[in-house]
Amino acid sequence: MHRALPLAALSLCLAAEARSQEAFTFSWVVEDVAGTGAANSNGIIEPGEDAMIYLNASFRPGVGGLDVWNTAGGAGEQGRLCALGEVIFALIGTENLASGTWISDSPAPGFALSPIGGVQPTTNNLVGMIFGQYPLPGFAPNPRNDDWFYRARWRPTEYAPRVVAFRYHNEIGPGDPSVMLDVGHRDPQGLVIYRRDVWSFNEPVGSFLVVPASPAWLIVGAWLSTLPRRRRA
Repeated sequence: MHRALPLAALSLCLAAEARSQEAFTFSWVVEDVAGTGAANSNGIIEPGEDAMIYLNASFRPGVGGLDVWNTAGGAGEQGRLCALGEVIFALIGTENLASGTWISDSPAPGFALSPIGGVQPTTNNLVGMIFGQYPLPGFAPNPRNDDWFYRARWRPTEYAPRVVAFRYHNEIGPGDPSVMLDVGHRDPQGLVIYRRDVWSFNEPVGSFLVVPASPAWLIVGAWLSTLPRRRRA
């Protein structure tokens, strides 16, 4: 015989199930872009090219989904997902990151990048990086998802062959990353007061290759070196 759960117990089960599904998935994408010369878009950093490093983010449930607000002051209210809120992170080099220079960085359109973060001189790591959105009353947040949210341009000091590797590190601990919820709270003018909810996350690694010449030319050169040479008469 199956017994119906009491309403309070059912609410707790639903909240626990919703909480277990709340997560950010971060990933790195690297593109070769024109630096001091043109780029061929093959994903490998060759003479004249810079590395453009993108931090992509996905959050589930997505925009329009339901979430239980139980962090950052929440008391279990159910709300609707509106947008990514804020991310505080560091890009930590694990291999040869200091063999280049950071040229520029920027957040995705519609997001702000805090001036607090920057390059750590002794390591070339990017530390204290904060991006997010803080809409004024009456303005809806940007619903961007499954896309890049931060990018930085890195230029090799020279093009000796090497792998450059790095990892994501969440800097703030329990306070970020967060999403923005509409839990039904309104200000005296009837405008939405968005609430932030902190979710779980992963810490991905990324890497790219720097070479002194196009791999295609390296392969052809290696092949030519194996051919028998014609003797001079």
